Amino acid sequence: ILLVMEKIGRILEEAKASNATHIRKLKDLSSIKSNSTHIFFSAFSKTLTPLFNHHQRRLASAERIVRFVSAFATTPPNLCDPLFLQQFVRFLLGATTAANNTARFRACQLISEVQFFLQFPFTDTLFAISYKAYLLAFHDLTVCNYKF
Repeated sequence: ILLVMEKIGRILEEAKASNATHIRKLKDLSSIKSNSTHIFFSAFSKTLTPLFNHHQRRLASAERIVRFVSAFATTPPNLCDPLFLQQFVRFLLGATTAANNTARFRACQLISEVQFFLQFPFTDTLFAISYKAYLLAFHDLTVCNYKF
């Protein structure tokens, strides 16, 4: 699992640098996923966790990773893998209840991006959970000393 995490980490670092590399890196990440299906999500989520710990919300590199990860989650090979999407959304929903407001913000941002890319309405339950998370994230933005 450590080797897979290392490979995913390298891909995320390269994707963080520039949007121009995203298409190639999506292919690389899909290749890793197909070669290590049984451990991929565990490695992917552990490697993605530092994104939720950034102290600054508006880092361009973090925004590029959010776009990259949401694009990866919604590309055709992953759309055909309902288990991956289910695990990913559960992971994000878990992050919406984190104590860290940046983690909640990133989780809401990724949920929103995934919903936008997939262009499907949420079920009532998923909508209610994500709506509460959005409200909490909005509260974080307005109450904290965060400047737009």
